[in-house]
Amino acid sequence: SGECVIDSGSWNDNLNQIFSWQQNLRVNEEGERFWNEGNNQEFAAHVNALYTQNASYSIIDADLLNTLATETVFYSMPMYDVNIGSPLAGCMEAIDEGLSQGLIVKADTIEELAEKLELDPAALKATVDRYNAMCENGEDEDYGKAADYLFPVKTAPFYAAATQPIIYATNGGIKVNKNLQVMAGTHTIEGLYAIGNDAGAIYGADYDVQLMPGSCQAWAATGGR
Repeated sequence: SGECVIDSGSWNDNLNQIFSWQQNLRVNEEGERFWNEGNNQEFAAHVNALYTQNASYSIIDADLLNTLATETVFYSMPMYDVNIGSPLAGCMEAIDEGLSQGLIVKADTIEELAEKLELDPAALKATVDRYNAMCENGEDEDYGKAADYLFPVKTAPFYAAATQPIIYATNGGIKVNKNLQVMAGTHTIEGLYAIGNDAGAIYGADYDVQLMPGSCQAWAATGGR
């Protein structure tokens, strides 16, 4: 599970590596911050936080964008050649493409950004001001985000994307036998079955979506049959 820029069509493209993968500021439909963005690698916590909101917006400023483009990312996923200590290849091109496609917005002030996102400008400005103050003090008093991920939103231009939760695989699940009967220790539970990602079989400890996308759907369909 994870987060994706709405209508971007891909969880792991450069635009999502900027707005979904990083620990930058998130606000909801009220223009208010709603969770510890530093926990975005805890996928279940990440998606649960998103599901409790009617909307989510990921916001960065010019300083953070420049850091991502020229110095380093803060979220590492080597299978996609995204590594801490290295800049994000194609970062600025992704921004230009996202703007041209209407997937993200750009503004010179927080109030203007709020208007483009159809948020209350005063509410978003208050959220950003408080967040920036905590970034300056190096302590997130609201959600406990680590100081290393407290990126202020203070240098124009500002950028934002609407995001949504996504689910692509589930690990673990209920232990089943070859007939997909639920197991209690070494015994089956009469009349109870589990299929798909509810069953801890094909995705008991790991997943292969980067190698064979769609395999969890096939497992669910054949298991049901």
